[in-house]
Amino acid sequence: MPTTGRAPLVVRPLLAVYLLGLAVITLMPEPDDSSAFGWVRRAVAAVAAHGVPLTFPVAEATGNVLLFVPFGLLWGIVARP
Repeated sequence: MPTTGRAPLVVRPLLAVYLLGLAVITLMPEPDDSSAFGWVRRAVAAVAAHGVPLTFPVAEATGNVLLFVPFGLLWGIVARP
């Protein structure tokens, strides 16, 4: 397939949907931290019970990084010359 320097037609709408979802996740107020992240704390406790040294701050930082990986990938495709 020849490269024309343009992103495939599906990438721009996908980026728009991702950015909308990201805005909802990051900008909407959450009720209480303990109830909003209760399932994450339970998952971290379950993993730690199996001997993996995982803490909530590490899981939260990893989640924040993974949240923005799609942005880097999609934007890289859209912005390439």
